[in-house]
Amino acid sequence: AASALPALQQAGVSGIISVASVGSIRPDLDPGDLIVPDQILDYTWGRKSTFHEGDDCQVTHIDFTEPYDEALRQRLLETAREIGEHTSELQSPMFIS
Repeated sequence: AASALPALQQAGVSGIISVASVGSIRPDLDPGDLIVPDQILDYTWGRKSTFHEGDDCQVTHIDFTEPYDEALRQRLLETAREIGEHTSELQSPMFIS
């Protein structure tokens, strides 16, 4: 997947939506609901964790304050609502209420 990103960028892609499937213990979330988070907890381990590795790369720090593109999030939510999909916005990294 990481090797596809430069090709997508070169092709003019301006946004990527990634899908994951997980369970929830919240009673207001049903199977099939579209959940659109605004934050992320990164538990990456055991695999390459950056695109900036190797002797020819400089250390690169990325601001993770707002990890998702807000305009793309809103387009996704608006489109889902227009077609009648049940959506939820999780508004913090603490997903369990």
